[in-house]
Amino acid sequence: MRPPRTSGDQDLSMAKYLKFVQRVSKDRCGRPSLPTAEGQEGIKEANPSFQMLKRLGVIPSIALAHFVVCIGVISFTRTMGTGAADNIQAAYGIFKIMAGLTRILYFPIISCALYSRSWFPGNWIYILIFVNSLVWGGGVYLVFVLFRKVCRRS
Repeated sequence: MRPPRTSGDQDLSMAKYLKFVQRVSKDRCGRPSLPTAEGQEGIKEANPSFQMLKRLGVIPSIALAHFVVCIGVISFTRTMGTGAADNIQAAYGIFKIMAGLTRILYFPIISCALYSRSWFPGNWIYILIFVNSLVWGGGVYLVFVLFRKVCRRS
């Protein structure tokens, strides 16, 4: 977009040009863009793909957090199980809670055994755990988006 010319065919000053751009700039839906403190369009308004990248970064973040929690829960359960081998009655309540939490966190891929164990020998199981975490990340994000849409309509 070229700035308008003055009657003397001279370019406007930078401040006037920025005011002109701010006045006529619109986002993809035709609404005026919100300027930043400097009076220029921010990257969020100027680049719609930035918003998409920001949204797509949420799913791997949720998946990474889920993966860390899964590994932590299973490690804690294993440590607690081997430590309480002598006195299983004392740790039975917590062990039962942790086993239930493990079933929930590893749903659907690992809990439902939707894979062959021979495909992921040894530590390769972590790949499957991370794929399960990606499923959880996508599901949590989808629920969040749907919840936001329902709340906006109300």
